[in-house]
Amino acid sequence: MIEGKFYTVAEVADILGTTMRQVQRLLSGGLLEGVRVGREWLIPVDEVERYLKDRRPRGRPPQG
Repeated sequence: MIEGKFYTVAEVADILGTTMRQVQRLLSGGLLEGVRVGREWLIPVDEVERYLKDRRPRGRPPQG
């Protein structure tokens, strides 16, 4: 039995400001952990929080 709070791929895409396809790439690439239930992925809330904390900022680094 799966316990805890989970997000769907669509919810994670909204949180990250990206597409569902990109979230699926993160899952298949191992950058984001999730549980596959049938055809759907469930991503633990704490895993999304970890990813947000650990991900590199996008774009060019500031010059200075």
